[in-house]
Amino acid sequence: MSSKMLLSIFAVAVLIVAALCVGLSRRDSDLVSSPLVNPQQDNTPPYERTNASADPSTIWVETSPLGQEPKESSLTLTLDGLGVPIKEYRPEDVMFVIDASWSMYENDPYDLRLEAAKHYVDLLNSSDRAAVVAFNYDARLVGGDHLSSNFPHVKQNIDSITVDYYTNLYDSLRIATDELVVRGDDTHVWLEIFLTDGADTRGFTGDEILSQAQRAADNNITVFTIGLIGTGGVNESILMDIANVTGGEYLRAENATVLDDIYEEISQMVRYPDAAGRDNNVDAILPDYLNYVDGSAVPTPDFAGTYGGEFHLMWNFSKLKINETWTATLNVTSSIQGAHLYALSYPDTMVTYTRYDDTRFSVSFPETFIDVIGNSSPTAEAGGPYQGYEGTAVTLDASGSNDPDGDSLIYRWDFENDGIWDTPWMTDATFAHVWGDDFVGSVALEVSDGNLAGTDTADVTVINVPPTILDVRAVSIANLTLRVAGEKWHDVTLTLFKDGNETASVGVTRYPGSPDEQTATIENVTIDLTGALSAVVVYTPMDDPINGQIWGSTPAWLILTAKDGSEVRIHHEFNVRHNDTWVWNVTDLRVFLVGLPIEFSATAHDVGSDDLYFMWDFGDGGNLTKVTFNNGVSPDAYPSPDVNPITAMSNVEFTYPVAGTYVMTLTVEDDDGGSTEFSMTITIG
Repeated sequence: MSSKMLLSIFAVAVLIVAALCVGLSRRDSDLVSSPLVNPQQDNTPPYERTNASADPSTIWVETSPLGQEPKESSLTLTLDGLGVPIKEYRPEDVMFVIDASWSMYENDPYDLRLEAAKHYVDLLNSSDRAAVVAFNYDARLVGGDHLSSNFPHVKQNIDSITVDYYTNLYDSLRIATDELVVRGDDTHVWLEIFLTDGADTRGFTGDEILSQAQRAADNNITVFTIGLIGTGGVNESILMDIANVTGGEYLRAENATVLDDIYEEISQMVRYPDAAGRDNNVDAILPDYLNYVDGSAVPTPDFAGTYGGEFHLMWNFSKLKINETWTATLNVTSSIQGAHLYALSYPDTMVTYTRYDDTRFSVSFPETFIDVIGNSSPTAEAGGPYQGYEGTAVTLDASGSNDPDGDSLIYRWDFENDGIWDTPWMTDATFAHVWGDDFVGSVALEVSDGNLAGTDTADVTVINVPPTILDVRAVSIANLTLRVAGEKWHDVTLTLFKDGNETASVGVTRYPGSPDEQTATIENVTIDLTGALSAVVVYTPMDDPINGQIWGSTPAWLILTAKDGSEVRIHHEFNVRHNDTWVWNVTDLRVFLVGLPIEFSATAHDVGSDDLYFMWDFGDGGNLTKVTFNNGVSPDAYPSPDVNPITAMSNVEFTYPVAGTYVMTLTVEDDDGGSTEFSMTITIG
């Protein structure tokens, strides 16, 4: 990790500690306690006076309904810089931090910045000390010479500065601060006079540069910054921030000719400080019943959060001048109601600052109060007890609820009283809900006036509804083939009838060759076991060409072939001489279905969100059970998570191996035990 990164991390850590702790001067032993009152005497040395107020001073508790306003109070904290400046000289350790970038050829061609710095040296006393840092691509302690009172040599170092490319604002501050921290005299004022005409061109960010300013401030170093405007390349914003962080001043030089006056002005500010207090830490502590409105504080605090079990807002700033006022505002709400409540914790809300004599001094902000008026909770009435049927709406009624303040109410329901609200907030006191399953339990109601709420429960019984069978069918589907042998050129016609209506017809004319190649088929003939399907086969020999003897015989077959390949053959013999044989009536094809598969299908409906079980009893000891899951995947949970009425179909196949009359019974049952039955009589063979 680079040293620059380590310094950045260190600087951030220092900032956090500074926000959480009351700042100390570099002589921690000077920290003293003081009475938590404001000085009242006139013509006193510099001091800071605290004040606080709440506006409005009367608010509604934060749980009050909409329309009961205001719920926020704006707290204002002020610090006034008062007193008379202390006119006494203190020795100083000063670092001249001077820009030596190439742009100085244009902005200061006559090196007036160097002359101005030397003029400041001439104003120093024998007990003062000075050193010089020059910066361009790098920053360096000029001549390697540390702080000293050898002022001619200091001026020689200033004169020796030559320009080069780039501007390095980060390392220049770092090296100057290093010199004061390591070799500064604790009895002296520590300061840096930082002059530049540009912005950093070495790639250091503003945050990195300000971390060095914060480091200087943490070591009680004041930085005065000078921006030489010239061609306009100076980063005035960063120079202002450096001065503000360290308690110094930013001075703007339109050109190099005014630098001499600026350095003399800085000398006067150092010798005759106008600060009422330095290194200020304002710590506003809220009582536990007050809640800070996020983002409302102006200026933005350096810390806002819980520390030591209390909510703090902290502001750190370097200097409050005499006759200057610092103000901060923040908004709060109250979670309780009451009269004459503290708006700020007293006496713990205070400012701690460094006085003119370098001691740390703490002053409480005065007692500040607010009045908080409240709201009464509404009473919930869930109605009931309720009873209904699954799949049918049950109307829940909360119209018996009321609010003692007369506020409008909103409602929401939890249909299983499981802690999960199933409806959004609604203005209607009634709600029609459909349970998708039988249910015995309770519903929960919550009513709210917009801030306070009340709850209630009511018993609910939802009764299961058995499924209904919509349709049952029993059919055999087979190909029906007409096969003819015997007399040549004779023709035979097959016609099917259902309920007296012709449904299909085919014919065969006998030609020489194999009868198996002279067939006609009606495919996928549906033989409904609940109704007769008849076949009529007609032989018409008299209009056919004569072939052989007139008494010739023409045998014929009807062949039922099921989808699985099994078949049943029915035979008839036509004879030319016996016209009573010319019409073959098969009155009911069902009698020939022994050994052929029968397809059973059923459709059932359930108003609930249930699984359906189709239980088939074929009447000969054979049975099958099929299940249809409501969600198509898995068994239904209890209670059903959704309202999802189901219509399901079951298809099964069964073969009766023995002729007979059977009673087929279908039972359809839902997963809650409700069931219904259907029976049909089937005759086979």
